[in-house]
Amino acid sequence: LTVEAIEILDEAEPLATDLGVLFDLAFARFSLAVTTGVTAPPISDLVRLADRLGAADVPSLATAQIRLLAAAAAQCRMHGLNDNDRSLVADRLHSLERLGDPLVLIALTTIEDTKYAREFRCRAASVHRQVSDDLTALMSMGLAGESASDLITARACWERAITVARRTGAPAIECEALRGAARSQIIAGRLAEAAVNAQSALRIATDADLGISVGAAAALLARIHAWRGEFRSAQQALVTARQNLPSDTPLLWLDDLAWADGILALTTHDHERAFTEISQMARDRGSRRWAIADLTEAAVASGHTQVISQLIDEIDAEANALESPHVVMLVHRSRALIAGVDGDAEHHFRAALQTDEAAGHAPLEYARTQVAYGEWLRRQRRIVDARAQLSSALRVFEVRGAQPWSQRTRGELRAAGVQVPGSVTASGPLTMALSPQELQIAQLAAAGLTNRQIADRIYVSHRTVATHLYKIFPKLGITSRNQLRDSIGLQSSC
Repeated sequence: LTVEAIEILDEAEPLATDLGVLFDLAFARFSLAVTTGVTAPPISDLVRLADRLGAADVPSLATAQIRLLAAAAAQCRMHGLNDNDRSLVADRLHSLERLGDPLVLIALTTIEDTKYAREFRCRAASVHRQVSDDLTALMSMGLAGESASDLITARACWERAITVARRTGAPAIECEALRGAARSQIIAGRLAEAAVNAQSALRIATDADLGISVGAAAALLARIHAWRGEFRSAQQALVTARQNLPSDTPLLWLDDLAWADGILALTTHDHERAFTEISQMARDRGSRRWAIADLTEAAVASGHTQVISQLIDEIDAEANALESPHVVMLVHRSRALIAGVDGDAEHHFRAALQTDEAAGHAPLEYARTQVAYGEWLRRQRRIVDARAQLSSALRVFEVRGAQPWSQRTRGELRAAGVQVPGSVTASGPLTMALSPQELQIAQLAAAGLTNRQIADRIYVSHRTVATHLYKIFPKLGITSRNQLRDSIGLQSSC
């Protein structure tokens, strides 16, 4: 179907003269570029067509003009395009701000994040209500939320887009929204949910032969597996990602691939490789901000700290402009790691841990900051203080299923003279015993859906659902469907 769609576009584009048809064709090519890797329309062509749509002075074409510029803004972000392209799109969007269209704010936030982040956050709830049934706008707003480091809004947009895409029968869009949700959930420390969404995206992309989406979903799964210490699965997912994301793919998904490879290397103590991989993340400023502490940890361990000092300064300035507690925390942790035994280290550790909002929105990163501080305190022979930081972090890692960091923290606690009991995690039944698809089926069954309804939701047969449930019950230690809600409820409370 993808090949046929591209062939139809190739035949239709030279023949089209009607502005509405030209818009439809350009937007279709943009959409295919996101999921299949087909060459995206040049930004200059999109802007030129947008100018023609605006000059026609027809209400429906004026709306199409804004949608096309929003697509151009999204393309700038996804393809990591240069400042000239961004400026070209931004100039046209600035001229339309007076119209008050929510898509204009969304698009401007996507490409001028530090300038529009505050306004975007202030208006996010009302804008989200305005676009709640518009799939294109929801997807664009999810990207804008990521650009502004507003992960709560981004996740709300992705989750709403999943619902609308399912209701309207748009599996390719659902696949993209699932990946967006998974990306936000990883950063939020919701690894089990992220695994479910990334696995669902991978299944849809594979069935629809959406090559880029297959690779992007696999890259996210690799990062999840690395966080959970499932190293063989992470390696397998990376192989799939590399096969579907060739090195010349001009998309930000390559940043997801580099990050996944880097996190896996970091958790297996291959710091030189971790530094090499994560330092390649240059296409997406949002991802680069979230990965800065990972890059710094790898740089410190491999002796490359001088290389990243300027980058930390840049991200520090962006974090303050964005008013992002999460990124501020990561910057302070990075500065503390570089400071080492210097007295500035404690100042930055304390500043990082004062960001209570980050503790709630990015609990795993907050816990990693506590571990880094605990390790520093132990080296300063402040054992009691070190134990407090490490013990707090351990609880988070074990509940969230972040096994490599849990093991590292246990080792530090033992070195601090604490006899650590067996794992206290309550995540065993769901996050460890069930596969992502089994977890998804268990959640849907617990919500009251029938086997056929679950099958329709996740694109499998109802017999497959029944088979999975047959395997799920003994894994959870239950014997009937009506026990699922209590089992999952106990898991959620942890």
